[in-house]
Amino acid sequence: NAVQTVTGVVEADAFTPYEVKAAYSSSTHGGSAYFDGSGDRLTTASTTDTNTTAGQAWTVECWAYPTSFSGGKVIFDFRASSGGDGITAEFTSSGNIYMSADGHDYISDEDFGIDLKQWYHMAFVHTGSVFKFYLNGNERKSTTRSAGANDNASGAFRIGTRYNDTKDFAGYISDFRFVAGTAVYTSAFTPPTSPLTEITNTKLLLNMTDAKVIDEGGRHNIILYADTKSHSGQPRVSGLSGILFDGTGDYAKLLSKLNYIMNKNEDYTIEFYTYYNATPAKTNSINPIFYNAFDYGDLEYDELYIKTEQSNKLTYAHSGGTIANNPSSASDTSLENSQSISNTGSFIHVAVVKRDERLQTFIDGNPGTVLSVAHTEPFGELGDDLLLGTFNTAAGYINSYISEFRITRGQGRYPFLPKKETLTTTTSFQDGVTTTASNVKILGVHTSTLTTNSGNSGTALTVDTGVSASTFGPRGRMVSAYFNDSSSAMIIHQAAAGLGTGVFTIELWMFSDSTFSGSYQPLIGFVPVADRNNSSSYRLLYFVTGSGAGGPSISWWNQGTDMANTGANTIEHHKWYHIAMTRESDNKIRIYLNGTFMVESSSTYTEDFSNFDRVYLGRHAAEYYKGWMSNVRMTSQVLYTKNFTPPATEIKG
Repeated sequence: NAVQTVTGVVEADAFTPYEVKAAYSSSTHGGSAYFDGSGDRLTTASTTDTNTTAGQAWTVECWAYPTSFSGGKVIFDFRASSGGDGITAEFTSSGNIYMSADGHDYISDEDFGIDLKQWYHMAFVHTGSVFKFYLNGNERKSTTRSAGANDNASGAFRIGTRYNDTKDFAGYISDFRFVAGTAVYTSAFTPPTSPLTEITNTKLLLNMTDAKVIDEGGRHNIILYADTKSHSGQPRVSGLSGILFDGTGDYAKLLSKLNYIMNKNEDYTIEFYTYYNATPAKTNSINPIFYNAFDYGDLEYDELYIKTEQSNKLTYAHSGGTIANNPSSASDTSLENSQSISNTGSFIHVAVVKRDERLQTFIDGNPGTVLSVAHTEPFGELGDDLLLGTFNTAAGYINSYISEFRITRGQGRYPFLPKKETLTTTTSFQDGVTTTASNVKILGVHTSTLTTNSGNSGTALTVDTGVSASTFGPRGRMVSAYFNDSSSAMIIHQAAAGLGTGVFTIELWMFSDSTFSGSYQPLIGFVPVADRNNSSSYRLLYFVTGSGAGGPSISWWNQGTDMANTGANTIEHHKWYHIAMTRESDNKIRIYLNGTFMVESSSTYTEDFSNFDRVYLGRHAAEYYKGWMSNVRMTSQVLYTKNFTPPATEIKG
């Protein structure tokens, strides 16, 4: 029941020793307190709650995550003076454990193999004449000592510091509990998997779960500077709070527990909602910054900002120069969205998506006229901290609410994320789009029986002898067809899938073998059956491998002309890709790779597909495909668009 006093900038945090599988919940996942090793501590006034009588059982336990041992770091100290009664424990400068009670040493500078930046459950337990120390539930120390009284009426609970405010702890402490009168553990045990609760004789319990701005993924400690605050006065969704930056020195820092935000060249999505409070303006000659990952890997920064000198356009930069200050300086990667962000009087959804070493930005789900840029540099690893609302803690302050800031590792979420799963006639990958089963004309290469067509055209596929069923697919339990580049293909004998002159989506998974014998890799060809041996009569979706439009790339070819091409070096052999091509109501052809919008045709394409009574998988006249295809689907419906609908409900993990 003691009242705790916070000294320094001890931060309650969602970082926890308990596994976070779902969105963070303090009752399920707990929390921790962050101590920076310089003046941070939790203390109470003098209290008799620290006392134990002679021979009385007691237990002190907590989770600890040390980040430094330099000079020795105290975990807790209940004493009033150096030689006084009371229980205390610390890490020595070498990472060993020292612990004493009632004026006597119980553990004297002993090595238990504790490393930095690891969670450890520690329990110091006395009962009768036996003292035991448990580390991660294992008994590591046992000694016989008749416990004396801890009569320190002037003592206090001190967490993260010594009785005289020295040897300040550096790292995280979670679920600190002191029980006077009970030996909670008497033999080896499984460490707690959820937050501790109050039990009989509990004198102190600190779950550290009262943080206001937290990382619900449990990976980062968020520290607010200046008068940055959690603010619920402008909720995007009822009951939500955001971070309020006033543009005059406010910023937040995300301290990564893993020493990096993500691996080099990992796919990711960074997104948030922002509500701008004033006309964007530079501070100290630097444009207003949404986030800046400073000093990561081989770069000086990776940032997203508002370019005030270009009508407040949303701009991404990754560079060793200072793009925000000098747009003409050297840059590894930059992307200036054609759209602007300013004081609109409403929340705006912003997303940065990296997938397959290409990067896109979106404003309210719209990529603007700039589609994507090649991006092979790392965002994370070996870096400093991620800053929100500033360039380098001294400039580029932003005057904005930021709500629901989320980093997704390993996935480019937008505009859609093709899941590696067997397609059905109702499978949808893009939010807000529902596939109508009756619109699916062809669905093949999704079962081990390659002739099966689960679409509504009612026509089975014909399979040449050089095409065989395979269990090699984009992931386990997905099947495919292997094409051996030997005058073999799969054939649909009918008017082209019933697509006619309307909208459509054609999609498949592809894994190309670089040892093919031709000059390119044909994927899907449409042709009148009488002209099947005439290459110029085809309409063809194909893998450009170094000739034509410039490979490696994916292209839609119409009687000798590449109408839409994804661009050189946008695809490679020996890797599974989801390829989707659409014709929307504006009659433009659009191509997507793994959910990334790559290109749209400059001209319209209105041709009637009913004129093509033969559809080939893996053939263009005398050219044949070598590699694997899986889950080929043709639908008289637009299933994918370059724009997406931002989440209307709360963004969660």
